[in-house]
Amino acid sequence: MADNLFAAIDMGTNAFKLLIVQAYPPGKFVPLLTVKEPVVLGRESSSSSISAHSQNLSVKSLEKFNKLIQTHRVSSLHTRCVATSAVREARNRAQFIDSVSETTGFEVEVLSGEEEARFSYLGALQFLPVFEKLVLNVDIGGGSTEFTIGSRGNVDFCLSLQLGHVTLTQQNFGDEEAERVLNMREYVRKVIKESGLLEKVKNFGFEVAVGSSGTIRAIDKAVFKGYGLDFADNEALFRECKRDWRFSREELKSVVERLCKRGEGQKVRRDGFFKKRSESIVAGGILLEEIFDLLGIKEMLVSGYGLREGVIADTLAKVFDDGYDLNANARFRSLLRLATRFNGKKKNTSAAEMASIAREIFEGLRRSKELGNDGVKLTVPIDGKGLEYLEAACLLHNIGLFTGKKGYHKQSYHIIMNGNQLHGYSAEEVKFIALLTRHHRKKLPKFDDASFNEFGEEAKLKFRVLCAIIRLSVVLHRNGYISYREMDFSHSHEGFKLVIGEGRDSLLPGVEQRTAANFEIELRHELEYFKKLYQIAAHNSKADSLPVVVPAATSIKTGLVSAVAQEYQSKSKLSHNPGFKYCWLYLFEMGFKEKAITLQVKEEKACKTKAVCVHAFTDLTYVSPVVFLYLLKECYVHGNMKATKKFRALQQEVHQVLCNSPQPGPASFVAYCLYVLPIFGTYCEGFSHLIISALHRFLKTTATTGDSLEAKRIAARLFLNIVEGAIDHDERIAVKVLEVFDIRLIDIEKVVSQLKAQNDFRFDNAKTFIERYIFGFIESQSYMTAVNLLEHFSIRQSGRSFLVKMMENKQFRAAEKWAMFMGNPMLSILVQEYANRNMLKNAYLIVKKNNLQQEFPDVQHKYKESALKKLAEKACWDVAEAKANGDRRLVEYLVYLAMEAGYLEKVDELCNRYSLEGFLKAEELEASFLHFRFLNLNDLAVEDIIWVDELNGLHEAACNIERSKVVGLDCEWKPNYVKGSKPNKVSIMQIASDKMVFVFDLIKLYEDVPGVLDDCLTRVLHSPRILKLGYNFQCDVKQLAQSYGDLECFKCYNMLLDIQNMFKEPRGGLSGLAEKILGAGLNKTRRNSNWEQRPLTRNQLEYAALDAAVLIQIFYRLRDHSHPVGVLDGNDKIEWKSHIVSHMDNPKKSTKGSRTRTASEVEDDEP
Repeated sequence: MADNLFAAIDMGTNAFKLLIVQAYPPGKFVPLLTVKEPVVLGRESSSSSISAHSQNLSVKSLEKFNKLIQTHRVSSLHTRCVATSAVREARNRAQFIDSVSETTGFEVEVLSGEEEARFSYLGALQFLPVFEKLVLNVDIGGGSTEFTIGSRGNVDFCLSLQLGHVTLTQQNFGDEEAERVLNMREYVRKVIKESGLLEKVKNFGFEVAVGSSGTIRAIDKAVFKGYGLDFADNEALFRECKRDWRFSREELKSVVERLCKRGEGQKVRRDGFFKKRSESIVAGGILLEEIFDLLGIKEMLVSGYGLREGVIADTLAKVFDDGYDLNANARFRSLLRLATRFNGKKKNTSAAEMASIAREIFEGLRRSKELGNDGVKLTVPIDGKGLEYLEAACLLHNIGLFTGKKGYHKQSYHIIMNGNQLHGYSAEEVKFIALLTRHHRKKLPKFDDASFNEFGEEAKLKFRVLCAIIRLSVVLHRNGYISYREMDFSHSHEGFKLVIGEGRDSLLPGVEQRTAANFEIELRHELEYFKKLYQIAAHNSKADSLPVVVPAATSIKTGLVSAVAQEYQSKSKLSHNPGFKYCWLYLFEMGFKEKAITLQVKEEKACKTKAVCVHAFTDLTYVSPVVFLYLLKECYVHGNMKATKKFRALQQEVHQVLCNSPQPGPASFVAYCLYVLPIFGTYCEGFSHLIISALHRFLKTTATTGDSLEAKRIAARLFLNIVEGAIDHDERIAVKVLEVFDIRLIDIEKVVSQLKAQNDFRFDNAKTFIERYIFGFIESQSYMTAVNLLEHFSIRQSGRSFLVKMMENKQFRAAEKWAMFMGNPMLSILVQEYANRNMLKNAYLIVKKNNLQQEFPDVQHKYKESALKKLAEKACWDVAEAKANGDRRLVEYLVYLAMEAGYLEKVDELCNRYSLEGFLKAEELEASFLHFRFLNLNDLAVEDIIWVDELNGLHEAACNIERSKVVGLDCEWKPNYVKGSKPNKVSIMQIASDKMVFVFDLIKLYEDVPGVLDDCLTRVLHSPRILKLGYNFQCDVKQLAQSYGDLECFKCYNMLLDIQNMFKEPRGGLSGLAEKILGAGLNKTRRNSNWEQRPLTRNQLEYAALDAAVLIQIFYRLRDHSHPVGVLDGNDKIEWKSHIVSHMDNPKKSTKGSRTRTASEVEDDEP
């Protein structure tokens, strides 16, 4: 039997319900199975007993539940079966309970009204974040209604009244519907008032009202689906929405009014919406409305959990004893709600897998602490709260991917901190979890940062260990060849060991080596951080031991691996340096496999090669920079990984080399390497960046190298030689030398003085020399290099003219860096220059970053207006309105943009929504504004638009189009503004002939007659007799093929003339081209309409028809060459025939190779 599985059975008046959950300390649980059986415990009218028929149904349902419980292997000690008012009030309840016990083995607990009320309250606490509040919980059952007032899990008052939706429905309140409703309301009021409930509620009070029954959830669903507002039949309005799990008194009233309406149509509608609950929902709605009125409830939260979950919570409290946390499940649910809000199933599954890895590591560390091994002393706290924070961070670490991959860990942090979504956690706990997500990748946390100020030392220690675990878990999970289900964490006096199973049975050749290399490189950084958390006392070596991560099932089976392992075990004979192991691993995994096999066959040569490699990478006392660089080059040349991965691996190795104290010192050694690198030719630049970056990293972790002054002198001399041209290095290397070695004017002046003492007068004055050097970069327009040097040497001589020159040459990053260095006066000039160039976003970011709002109060508003204008130009009106965020000034500007674009319906819509006055109505503007600016169907001689959505119309349209020589093609689909998501399916396709435009409803035709649709469109698109005109239609064809992949008609085409390809600079799109050729453009305001709605509006149909029909008129005008002057370069007639393409075999072939018809062939049947 599973120790963490629990089951609860609720024998209600209207249904029997089973719940099986998997639970975890300190009290959270995950539902595994929910089953509901429609058992109504009807009673004999004369005896108030449970009928024999109901008893038989009950036993059958409970037997079914028992089989499910046994299938899930739930212990009988963890299973509870409770009965409520129907059994509680039955005269034959003892006989019924005995019958159930004998038949099914269940010991039925008959709950009192107070116990039922308490369990309902506990269930609500598992769903809603109301633990800290004074809660009035209302549970409307079939036979009774329970009221509970409590806070923090303690019940202050509870009451059960004999008012249930089933019993109220069964009572006789009259024959007429209106009379029944009125009498039922009076009866409910009377029972509630006589019970003393009103006085008790008034005395205790409550902060929030909660409903936790199926009836209340059904009413909430009705509110959500717009049942009371005639919206219930339109599912499309609510498909993308999420329930708010709350409703107001007014919303409840509208639903109850609809429920109480008479008529056969209303009954059919009610039955269709509420299904099996429709018989008693009227009584339930009236009862709840009266409770609202009498108790003064204005709004009610709705719990998705109820009595069963409350029974589970009570059981867990007994099992977990003192370690139980009643609020744990509500906290866990808030985590899941936030995760599912931003992530889909795939990302949530990935996060859960990573949480499993983190849990395994955490539990392993906790076990080692509990064992108290003297050899391994933990300096960090490991407790249950830490595990909860760790799992929360794992589940939420990737929600920032919703905005894109770049910097997503930062976005995850901001979402958690600003979303107010994690309920049940303190503000400090929320920040703790958010910071864990922020630091699960990239830079390590800096505890002197302001974000950690509010944490105490113990909290910082806890954060340090949890951060190390989550970072290690990310790396392990990202490497797909491991199996997180086959992990074992152990420890000894030597350290910790995490053994991981292989995730795949077989891999492609070469994948093992590449994966192992990546694995080692990625883990190296995290293991070093992991090591700092612990004090590891090794018995046999004075050197510190690294935590060892062993990929147990990795299938790299070569002689070198065993050789390396043997060398590592006996490393004390060769070197006490812990970097030895990693040196050999990198050599092997970067391409020394062939040499390694030779090592086993020819032992003498093997030992020699080992001695050179070990000598070069562990003891550099007598090795010159030339020899070291040569060995480094050999590693790179023989490596078989990609260049970027080889660079990172060698960068890590050079960093390790600098830790091994090369002579005369790490920094000086690098400076000498830079002196000799030019002799390596093409490897010079790359290796220069490699060793400089390794030194930069080394200096970050080392306070002083002991050779700083000497290294600075050598580097300053190197810089002078680079500038003079004696040493051949790129300018970027020169700048990096200055930055890494921190060379200032005074250092260069010292070197110049030394040269003068040696009678070398090539350099007169250091500052003059540097300024002349910088001026050369300015003259060559290498502004970023010049700015870096000016800032490095603190030279402030250049002014506004320099800034303007950078702006004119579009070197904006350099200009910003220079202005930041010069201070606020120069920043103000920069902002003004940006504003003059209409680069308002850049200006706004500078103002915001440097607190210049007082100097430039209008920049932000102008930037927002420009953003709205860009969105309006793309016809993204809904996005633009959301960006305005209700700002009246911005909304008014959006109205002006809509008027300017001729989108008069949007003008009226915005004016009505935001109560704007002073704008003309659409009908007043339409006649004088719209028609004279844009083309219409009459201008293009279009006689009719034919909507094609059924079989006969499809055949007629295909036959009509086949009689045409020239047709225009276009298609539309609903826009998708979610970043990174797939585009929606193409909704309609327009095909225009000379006089008519056919609009095909692809979605409906594909569902109804896909074969006929494929045949008809194939006859058109593949026909060599019909010239098809499009505007960037090759892109549309790809979208069509993706939307309808099993249709052959979109996989190739014949005789397509893409008009966009006939112009070198097709600016303004199709509308701009139409304006140039035909004298008027197209109204593109409805470009981003919802093309999936049915029926389409008249405006949408006209827009779609115009896009296809205008192509024919443009073609005729171009063919006859009667277009305005200046449209084309020169006066030659357009060679349109050479632009006709056909992709009949393979759509991926190039355009040139896919032409199947020559110009002479087209000439024969010219349209």
